[in-house]
Amino acid sequence: MDDAPKLPPLSQSSAASAATGAKLYDELAVLLAQRYASGELSFEEADYLANQWWGMMLKGDEWSDLYYEVYEAFDAGETRETNVQERTDPAIRKIVSRFNKTD
Repeated sequence: MDDAPKLPPLSQSSAASAATGAKLYDELAVLLAQRYASGELSFEEADYLANQWWGMMLKGDEWSDLYYEVYEAFDAGETRETNVQERTDPAIRKIVSRFNKTD
């Protein structure tokens, strides 16, 4: 798919490049939520990635509750545009707030 969203290299995130299994999906969940919340990804781009990675996770042996939480947040916005503002955005903000580092 030529118009698939481009996500910055995972090596720019914490330890995503070395993560495997459930830890990899945890890292992807945080990265996806942060990039969406910051405006780097549109809803459509983030939802596309969430769905693609969801399918990959289901084919594997590992499960990430955090990734499922992020996936569900984007899934909630798929039915109506108002669901993005009413359901997706608040859920993503809540997830991101748990992982934002403050000095």
